[in-house]
Amino acid sequence: KWCIDNNIKINKIINKGNYYIIYNDFNKYLLKKKNNLKLVKYNLPLIKSSNEYEIYKYYDDIYNKKDKLNKIILLLNSIQLESIIYKNIDYEKIYNDLNNNINSLMNYYLKLQDELECILYPRFDYLLLIENISMFYKILSKAKEMNEYWYSINDNIRSSLCLNNISMNNFIVNDKTYIIDSSSITEDLVINDYIKIYRDNYDIFDLFNDNFKLNEKELFLFLTYISIPNKIVLFDSVCDNVKIIKEELNYVRKTLNLVLEKYKENEKADKNKFNE
Repeated sequence: KWCIDNNIKINKIINKGNYYIIYNDFNKYLLKKKNNLKLVKYNLPLIKSSNEYEIYKYYDDIYNKKDKLNKIILLLNSIQLESIIYKNIDYEKIYNDLNNNINSLMNYYLKLQDELECILYPRFDYLLLIENISMFYKILSKAKEMNEYWYSINDNIRSSLCLNNISMNNFIVNDKTYIIDSSSITEDLVINDYIKIYRDNYDIFDLFNDNFKLNEKELFLFLTYISIPNKIVLFDSVCDNVKIIKEELNYVRKTLNLVLEKYKENEKADKNKFNE
């Protein structure tokens, strides 16, 4: 209706879930329901607003997926620096919750392994999991070790504004980085958005990116969270199970390698500091 009222020809409309992209011969627009956006300076240029909808000028991404992710991380860091606060955080509760989660998952996989190994003629998906289940024990053991480590560090974990809606589709990276929807923003631990974006983009996430700035306590709490794999629930379909197992194994291998590499870097830094 807005396009008709403003004599704008519509060539194509693409539904992106929580917003629409409107194409015509000359321009592109983003149409979405009006909501309470809290980071206005990162919005796309607003063209028109009604009681129910908003129309923005739309830009295409000009970066590949990995470079776009790096730009998003830079934006998250900027938002954090602008909104950092220090408040009382129940570290013991976080530590205990993580410990319980790690122990629960370890027991789950041990029990699952026992059940699968009792099957006389196991299916391919069961064999795939049995042959690689040690990877889950390794990363859970490392998660337990890091949980102890971050908890022992004498420092503070900061809080800041967190977007929560951290899907790559919620950002456009062109001349600058734009946020499509910031209505779900809350105040939380600085690592929360990073955990979400890592889970969804672990295969291209650069833990050594200079824009990824956390203190040591925050970093190892982040590493603890991402080192807790998902619980694999087996279904009747062999194909579905194989897909789930392979995806989780890829996540575990990538994350374990990152964690071990970060450990080496941290040990080297500590050694150099000691030598000084």
